[in-house]
Amino acid sequence: MNNQDIVNIPTGKWKIFGNMEEGELDISSIDSNGNLKGTAFGSPIQGFYHAASGQIHFSRVIGVDQSQVYDGQISIIKINVDVADYLLAGSYVIFTSGFRGRPKLGWYATLNKVI
Repeated sequence: MNNQDIVNIPTGKWKIFGNMEEGELDISSIDSNGNLKGTAFGSPIQGFYHAASGQIHFSRVIGVDQSQVYDGQISIIKINVDVADYLLAGSYVIFTSGFRGRPKLGWYATLNKVI
């Protein structure tokens, strides 16, 4: 693997969509170990981003008895030299109290950024 294979994920405010829910994914920080923090749909998230593979994993707590665990992958679409469209996409599972999981649901997030 060479440095061209490494994809750093941009921090900032992404548009996120999942299971008929639309909102904001704000990736506020990613440290040198890949640990990320921010918010999704207004709820705090914590997770991990692996730059070499482009994989992202994060979770958010909703209320007292429900959480969501997200897994995804980053893609970059360059339409011209100065602007890139970033796409995160994957699946998530909703857990309720007692760790009862539900079927996987799809999600994606987009960010348009001048490079």
